[in-house]
Amino acid sequence: MGVGLSYFFCRYVGVEGYAYSESTAHAFVDNVGGDLLLRLPIGNSGVAPYIFGGAARQIDPLYQWTFDGGAGVEWRFAPHVGIFVDARYVFADKTENYGLGRVGVKFGF
Repeated sequence: MGVGLSYFFCRYVGVEGYAYSESTAHAFVDNVGGDLLLRLPIGNSGVAPYIFGGAARQIDPLYQWTFDGGAGVEWRFAPHVGIFVDARYVFADKTENYGLGRVGVKFGF
């Protein structure tokens, strides 16, 4: 489970910070990171495909830096509520590289 916070400087460019935990058996937070987001809203449809890239620090089960890049799409079905799905490829410095998918809900303020 995870949580993230995004801020868009303009309609097309933003940043995102996130943290998540796969298991709280050791550390409460397993990974923290951030991404630069570039999105392209499609008119007034509420749909916005996006690409992103950034870095993170894995804390548990081992300490390592990771770098990622990916793409996704967000659909805002109400002015301040939407859903998203995205996929990323993660380049890790101590373990094998891997892919990761996310699905979630976004609340805009």
